[in-house]
Amino acid sequence: SSRESDTIQECLSEIKNLENELLNLKLDDPQRAKIEGKIGDLKERMKSIERENKSSLSAKANINKTKDSSNLQYED
Repeated sequence: SSRESDTIQECLSEIKNLENELLNLKLDDPQRAKIEGKIGDLKERMKSIERENKSSLSAKANINKTKDSSNLQYED
């Protein structure tokens, strides 16, 4: 999961860089739409990474629950 958090960090820093670029552009600059699109894509990518993280975490939690309950059965 450290690799996944790296990807989120990379997305965040790229978004920051793109937002800084936006600050340097005039409001009517045609580059703005491209940059805003990239920012949107990065935010979507982060959301999907977070969804994947949550589903893999809940899968791991379910696996741990099964291990715990099987351990209880054998302790007697």
